[in-house]
Amino acid sequence: MEALIQELSAQLPLHRGIASLALQNHIYGCFLLMEDLAQQAATLTGTHVQPFDWDLVEDFSEIGMRYGFIMDRQLADEVNSFSDSYQTAWVAWFQHVATEKRVEEVDETEDRIIGLLRQTVPAEEAFFSHALETGELSIEWKNKAVKILVEEAEVEDKVEDKDESSAQTVVPAPDSPHEEPPTKLSQAHIEKQEKPRRMFATTRRRHRDLKKNALSTTRRSHTASTVRPKPALLDTK
Repeated sequence: MEALIQELSAQLPLHRGIASLALQNHIYGCFLLMEDLAQQAATLTGTHVQPFDWDLVEDFSEIGMRYGFIMDRQLADEVNSFSDSYQTAWVAWFQHVATEKRVEEVDETEDRIIGLLRQTVPAEEAFFSHALETGELSIEWKNKAVKILVEEAEVEDKVEDKDESSAQTVVPAPDSPHEEPPTKLSQAHIEKQEKPRRMFATTRRRHRDLKKNALSTTRRSHTASTVRPKPALLDTK
């Protein structure tokens, strides 16, 4: 546990904006995976997770997409930019949890990480804390998250447009109307209309309560007395 705590203590102060959102979402996902492993809802062979049929190393960045409070590819891509030591610390801890299967140890780990988050993350970026009690963000905090994601997409579009324009200048034919290719942001808006792209969902623990109608010993279950329906998708335009 100490190696993981030390790694998170080093990582948390380094990230702000979309990186902070990605880190918090990923940590939240790691909490739920820890609980699944401790309660034997999932098993680990080497780095292969069953029954979900995915790999801790190859799919590490997607833990937030699978278990987090925000399911968005941008955040998974952001996790890929984190240091190798962050992944190494989590993988080693998951393997320990899968072997020992001690729920009390997982609870202690969560308490210490939550303390770190509250001490380190600025109040205006405290997405994890606002998702902790219910497994989802309020409308206000969803909007904050969407704003960060959209602003990041706009920055990426500007960088790509600048790179393309510096690489070559395309002169349209005199008789042909010139049409600008859609940016990633505008394309995302189109895709969102045709097929929902972003989803803010309740946690797996809350889904499980709905099916079994029984509370487990996890942190999520202590605070979840009712199961709310999945919130509607937000329009990022």
